[in-house]
Amino acid sequence: MAREIVWTKRAQISYRRIIFYLEAEWGQKVIKNFLKKSVIALEIINANPEIGTIECYELGVHGFLITKHNRLFY
Repeated sequence: MAREIVWTKRAQISYRRIIFYLEAEWGQKVIKNFLKKSVIALEIINANPEIGTIECYELGVHGFLITKHNRLFY
């Protein structure tokens, strides 16, 4: 069942920081690749909310690897 994706303020800030870091250190090509992978990950999670590793069973927190260095928690 697909659900609405709601970003917390903390998640928005963290995501922007990643973009700024990639821009400063790696350039536009890497940013585009990261954004593309992020969108794909969100689409997968939206279609399959229970996918991903269980990070905290009690709280129902899952993790999904976007890139080698970035994990999305939901």
